[in-house]
Amino acid sequence: TGALARRWWAEALEKADEKTRALVFGTAVSVEGGRGTLVQARILDGLNRRVGGGGVTFQDVAGECRRGFLFSDEERWEALARLQDRALALMRNAGRMDREEARRLALRDDVVRAEAPLVLIGVTEGPLIARRMVERVQDRVQVMIHAPQSQEEGFDELGFLRKSWWADWDVPLSEEALTSRDRPGDQASAVLDFLGDLGEDFASEDITVGVPDAGLVPYLAQRFEAHGQPARYAEGTPLSASPPYRLLKAVAQYLETRRFTHLAALLRHPNLPPSVRPDRAPSLADAYFQEHLPHRLDADAGLSLKSSAGSAIREALEALHGPELLGGVQGERTLSEWMPRLLGLLAGFYEGTSLDPSSAGDRIVVEAASRIRDAAEELTTLPEFLDRTCSASEALRILLGEVRDQAIPPAGVEEAVELVGWLELHLDDAPVLALTGVNDPFLPEAVNADPFLPNALCSRLGLQDNQGRYARDAYWLTAIVHSTRRLLVVAGRRSSSGDPLRPSRLLLSGAPEKAARRVLFLTQGEDGRAEAFVASLPGLHPAERGAFQLPPEPRLPFQGPPDPLPVTAFASIISDPYRWALESLLRLREAGDEAQELAPRGFGILAHTVLERFARTPEASSEDEEVVFGRLAEVLDELTRVQFGRAPLPTVPLQVNQLHHRLEDFARWQAAWVSQGWRIHAVEAVTPEGGIPFEVDGAPIH
Repeated sequence: TGALARRWWAEALEKADEKTRALVFGTAVSVEGGRGTLVQARILDGLNRRVGGGGVTFQDVAGECRRGFLFSDEERWEALARLQDRALALMRNAGRMDREEARRLALRDDVVRAEAPLVLIGVTEGPLIARRMVERVQDRVQVMIHAPQSQEEGFDELGFLRKSWWADWDVPLSEEALTSRDRPGDQASAVLDFLGDLGEDFASEDITVGVPDAGLVPYLAQRFEAHGQPARYAEGTPLSASPPYRLLKAVAQYLETRRFTHLAALLRHPNLPPSVRPDRAPSLADAYFQEHLPHRLDADAGLSLKSSAGSAIREALEALHGPELLGGVQGERTLSEWMPRLLGLLAGFYEGTSLDPSSAGDRIVVEAASRIRDAAEELTTLPEFLDRTCSASEALRILLGEVRDQAIPPAGVEEAVELVGWLELHLDDAPVLALTGVNDPFLPEAVNADPFLPNALCSRLGLQDNQGRYARDAYWLTAIVHSTRRLLVVAGRRSSSGDPLRPSRLLLSGAPEKAARRVLFLTQGEDGRAEAFVASLPGLHPAERGAFQLPPEPRLPFQGPPDPLPVTAFASIISDPYRWALESLLRLREAGDEAQELAPRGFGILAHTVLERFARTPEASSEDEEVVFGRLAEVLDELTRVQFGRAPLPTVPLQVNQLHHRLEDFARWQAAWVSQGWRIHAVEAVTPEGGIPFEVDGAPIH
């Protein structure tokens, strides 16, 4: 299984010498333990599967590297071969066998058999080793290809694509089916325009929207939802985006680093139990961070309980570290021993929560928790020699790594328009297709910068290369063009971030004159409008106006300016009266934990406070520069200790040191002023009660 295979690769890495690991991953990461080893083991397991698809070993790749490349990566692959030999030996000693090795041995020993006829339907590509296995039973194989007889030369005797034949193929796409739009929202509007023109001829189940670029899915889903039409993304929700996964990931980060930002991220999770006060904890954490800029929560760092938010955060921490939650995942245990405890931790977070599997959000929670449980149960059966001792955070990383790449399929929804990825689109039988995002590098997919297997090496080894991907996508697009009754192909000109996009090479096939016309059309074609409204879409109508509005308060009640009014408000009102009203009338403040240092205002307040307290001490009248500076330094140290504790962000001590140097200069000036007869009369003087009157339009404002 994947979990066992990765553990064997991790064991092989841990037993490898430093030179071998450095050759494979570089010196910067070769010294990482724990989490770094898990990441590297996953890379090696994936590399083993890719290379195994060509029926070769890492040692074979090393030999291929010697032959005619401008740069030979032979030494690196020799190191990889040593790791592979060690991992395979560990598997054999445990009575197991790697799948890729089993395939190679089956071919070598000629034990591939077909007990029944083998029918290949629409199988035009596959791993080289799978092809070789099919060749051994070729007399039992029947091949069915989705193509006319005129394209027979584009396939070999097993139905696999001949890459060279498709390299110059002219995809028969008409100009009427092709359009170009600027941004993702414009592409989504183009799809709705297209569907709106269908009239009543097709139902929702007759329509499929192709999305080679998954980044377009939110735009399409939002547009369909705005018109009351459900859309169903076939690839589903990544398990890594589910609430249980994100909760355990936040726990792992917090346990691993004890950073305050990771604590704040955990406190923001929506599924915290009531004992942690999820209604108040996130805002309190943000307020505490903005005031104290903490970095870590080590045992000796503590929290400033004098802070308005400090005591409340302490209460949340005590609940979080209670025996039902994080208190039960302390110390070190074997990986198999951790699994029941981690499942108990997840259950503790959701205890008392009512989940309805018929609800879309709750269904994802239930399904994700089930997948995590299954992975945990698998890890409890590890062989003893792979069951290493680790911390709770490392065990969580291993557990989450086993489910990270899984996806939760969407629930079946009647009358939903299907959003389908490119790899599944060819066999979709809907008569109406809108294909979006027809741009490089999404279609055809191209991989040129693989750190282990560059395209030239893949071609030599018989692995999937860019030429093979182009041939596959050219054939599929041709088949799609011929098998749909109504087709729209949309190419974008810019990404969601505004970066320019290239049209797909599949759209520029054929004669140079045709390609030139396409280039002009795709770069200067009709501009869609992101706010386009579709009135004639069959069965689709604008949804009811939701409760969520932007901005959140379109109109603010205003009974006249506050009195008194700070002078500093003048510039704010002139610059942005709406924002001033949000901050002054509704008392809204921006909060968060993105700060990396004391903001200018915070630095200024700290300096003002030091000078204010110093001015009220006897040393303020001293002519001795050292005495003045000594008192200033004491006040600064006391303030920073109270405000920032012993573990602030790394930038805070640097800023405090800068202020320390400024105060040293000030001490020299202050002592000189005193020696000239000057005395401090007032500090942070305030205006008289009620403020100073200032006439505006005949009326006073204070």
